[in-house]
Amino acid sequence: MSHRIMLRRRDGWAVRRLWLSLLFLLFGGSARSQHTVFVESCSSSSCPHCAVAAEELYKIYESREHDFLYVTLVTNKNSYAWKRAQELSITGVPDYIFDGDFDRWLGSGGLPDAYTSRLRKSAERPVADIDLSVSPTWEAAGLIQVEVGIENKGESEYAGRLRVYVTEIVSRWETTSGDPFHFAMIGDYAVNQDIAVAAGERKAFSGLWDGLTYGFEDVRKDNVAVFAAVYDGSSGYVDDSVMAVFPGEESEFVRGNVNADGKIDIADAIFVLGYLFGGGNEPSCLDAADANDDGSVNVADAIAVLAYLFGGAGPLARPFGECGPDETEDELGCASFPPCESR
Repeated sequence: MSHRIMLRRRDGWAVRRLWLSLLFLLFGGSARSQHTVFVESCSSSSCPHCAVAAEELYKIYESREHDFLYVTLVTNKNSYAWKRAQELSITGVPDYIFDGDFDRWLGSGGLPDAYTSRLRKSAERPVADIDLSVSPTWEAAGLIQVEVGIENKGESEYAGRLRVYVTEIVSRWETTSGDPFHFAMIGDYAVNQDIAVAAGERKAFSGLWDGLTYGFEDVRKDNVAVFAAVYDGSSGYVDDSVMAVFPGEESEFVRGNVNADGKIDIADAIFVLGYLFGGGNEPSCLDAADANDDGSVNVADAIAVLAYLFGGAGPLARPFGECGPDETEDELGCASFPPCESR
């Protein structure tokens, strides 16, 4: 089935907005650090209200209107998930924990607003200026090596706790509605340790997740998502989170659609500039962000998008206008590009 991407041109006012955004990013002073909100969804496969909550949160996640990640702790199926739920002092399910208990919502009433309002509130709070990355390697069936990098961009030492969750994107466990959970934690953490990173330094951490040990040796590589979250040592709140998957050999995307919203417009150029200069989120598909197909993501990619939209430069390199794999060998990857993923 062919998935087509809508291309849209806009007027000169959009160009002026872009340059105003760029000037703010470059000269607007230091803004507070941004982060990806992290939600721990405490749930159970035997709870009818959990089915409602799981469906609502997944809809919000799929809408891409909020910058957040989440893992599902199916407490009656995974003893390690139950242990984490106990650490979070849950009294019932569904109990959804936002940013390490900065906020929470118990029950399935008031949805989806109860979730979206807490996502906004969590996203707006001040956080430590750290940069987090996670890179999993599939060593063998059910054996995953995880490497995590934490860069402290602040002016004082950062102390906290690092947790790395291994999950199934589409869980083997279902809700009472017969739908699978998403991003359900399987087995124990790949990494769960206290950390300390000096100001201005970057440290690496690693761990090995063995599915055989936990009874998940049958986990499929194409159905695994690895999440890393860093919790502040004083408050316990999450300062940043990130997700990584094992992309298929033929991951499909559309070049130039940097924000993966299904259309190419000026927002894609702004997204590149925000990522490069404004502390914005990394594109979920770096191949899509490589608009000029030179094997790297830099300011030239924003220029390439603008040249297509307003300079009559013609189409970008394939895949363009329609989903397809990268035809150029480079070091970039495509972890996720929802418009091209089968529903």
